Amino acid sequence: MLKVHGYGVPLSSLILKKYCGGAYRLAVAALIAAGVIEEVMYPKGYAYSSYTGKSKLYRLTERYRGVKWVNEEYGDLMSGKLEAWQREENKITETRSPEMLPLRECLKQFTFDADAAARYVDTLQDDTPTRMRKKNARADAVHRIRAIQEGASILPFTYRENCGRLFTTYTNTPKDLLTFLKARDGSQLMEVDVSNSQPYFAAACAAADGVVCPSLDATARGDFYKLLMCAARCPDERRYEFKREVLSLLYDAPERATWAARRGGSGVLSVIAADAFIGVFPELWRWVQAQKLPGRVGRELALRMQRAEGSLILRAVALSLLRDYPAAPIMTRHDSIICRADMADEVQRRIQEESLSMYGRACTAREKKPGQ
Repeated sequence: MLKVHGYGVPLSSLILKKYCGGAYRLAVAALIAAGVIEEVMYPKGYAYSSYTGKSKLYRLTERYRGVKWVNEEYGDLMSGKLEAWQREENKITETRSPEMLPLRECLKQFTFDADAAARYVDTLQDDTPTRMRKKNARADAVHRIRAIQEGASILPFTYRENCGRLFTTYTNTPKDLLTFLKARDGSQLMEVDVSNSQPYFAAACAAADGVVCPSLDATARGDFYKLLMCAARCPDERRYEFKREVLSLLYDAPERATWAARRGGSGVLSVIAADAFIGVFPELWRWVQAQKLPGRVGRELALRMQRAEGSLILRAVALSLLRDYPAAPIMTRHDSIICRADMADEVQRRIQEESLSMYGRACTAREKKPGQ
């Protein structure tokens, strides 16, 4: 969270955005460097930056207190309430979705080298706001995992029926920290994930609605972003930025591209991505825009895609693997599964076979080491 230096007064990012426009981030960096404002670390490792997004602590605190910021003096109180909330969520999962509980037992077969991860986080630079956010997020994740290992906190295990997703400690752990994840039996781990997963599930949902969708073939081959980047003449070194803009187009308001063009700056890339999307996959673009409802832009589409993802990764693959290999370490991370290296080929085969059976096109599943 941003505060006026020396006064502890929260600073609204909307004020800076209003007066700084496209130079907003540069202005924030300059004010932090000059000591006019400061970025605050919360107790127990939580961090929040008001100009990049809301942390989990912020969202959960808002849910309980109905406030827009968290005062440090309530840190211990809020931690206790969040713990109670997590216990309640875990209990709901145990009651309503008992079929997911074997996956919780599987988490006990993994361990995390928190000391090595903490040393790695200490080596990260924090000389810019972006690097500071990255370092704080990783310090927060290491703190949460360490607290669970030491018994100071419970293991989050929540299955949300509305989106069909399973949430655990490792679900949203930053990817680079997964290199410190180990199997208790000492076996090597591999991660198998779905390439172009979000466009693939969007195209699969469109096809289920009767839309003739050539984009399903492109996403199944793993060529979705490659084709869009070629159409947009976007260089490979900007792939991450381009992909982020394409994904935002799936969920944002239909007029976003026009708005982005007016605001300039990074919005230019958004317009280029939108033009490429419309030109290469017009049928998918029209279907995506038709799913967006006033006041709930992209939410129903996102939930439907998440349910498709959960049906494939959780129910069709992960739970079937546990039935066949009950002692194997298996962990899901939304669109990927972490398993023993000797099981990776089997996991990849099942993902492809089940996706072909469910959605008519076998998706591309790739193997990699966790954290890569």
